[in-house]
Amino acid sequence: VATDVGGVAESVVDGETGLLVPSGESGALASTLDRLLSDIGLRRRLGTAGRERAHRHFDVTGFRLAHVELYRRELERHAAATDGPRVVSVAAESGE
Repeated sequence: VATDVGGVAESVVDGETGLLVPSGESGALASTLDRLLSDIGLRRRLGTAGRERAHRHFDVTGFRLAHVELYRRELERHAAATDGPRVVSVAAESGE
């Protein structure tokens, strides 16, 4: 259960990986918590889906590899635009 503020909705998909409530609405928060407490199936389903989404989209290794690839592409793009040397393999140098 989370409030729908900032980037929370990017992490929690309402009704699939968790439940979002409007910020500042304590009544909605209380009723949503009651709903979860009384429905073990919902807790299990949301928990499983939330863990899977976290591993799939927010894994540290995945973030690191995505950043290495982003930097590699940008360095290659810059080198091509300036006729500079090409980047061969940033990932190989980083041990990936």
